[in-house]
Amino acid sequence: MPEKWKNGASDKARPVISDEEFAGRVQKAQALMREQGVDILLAYGNEAEPQFQRYFSDYWPSFESAGVMMAADGEPVLLIGPESMTFAADRSRIRDIRRLAAFRESSNPEYPGHVMDTFADVIGDLTRGKAPKRLAIAGYNLVPHYLYEELKASLETFPGIGIVRGDELVMKLRMVKSPAEIECLRHAGRITARAMDHVIENIRPGMTELEV
Repeated sequence: MPEKWKNGASDKARPVISDEEFAGRVQKAQALMREQGVDILLAYGNEAEPQFQRYFSDYWPSFESAGVMMAADGEPVLLIGPESMTFAADRSRIRDIRRLAAFRESSNPEYPGHVMDTFADVIGDLTRGKAPKRLAIAGYNLVPHYLYEELKASLETFPGIGIVRGDELVMKLRMVKSPAEIECLRHAGRITARAMDHVIENIRPGMTELEV
């Protein structure tokens, strides 16, 4: 049996965010998009900063990058690199997953024989023939130059569309925590406290950081 938490909750009682709550996050973001005149939202993240796309999909990349793209209505799409489908399919709460070369790893490998989507393909599917005018990027400062250039090139398919920052749109949602999110934060805090208590009990003068 796992060791009990001090408040009586066991490791097996680890809280989770439900599929319904993830879907609700998308719907709330879409409502803000309609209010702000945003036609397409790209929530972008990488291995070090996965918070934007994970907020909507529960998926984070391990060595490539990733994004969640959505229109102001309809279902979202998870965008991943060419080599991440196995992990993404197992983890993602979003079922529509597309591989884009733009999300490949930084060594910029080629993938001969692989057919992948482009930003234009995904945006066309999301807008269903409508002409989008405004695309917002959450994680704007994280986007690498080559990905931004590939996005701009794809947007030439949609004359007149502009790119704006979308960080605040998503952060406005993330600032208000649900009961499930609060319980996840409490659970993480208990783990941290247990680890810190163990370190304090066992740390000794002369130990290296690695030993601690």
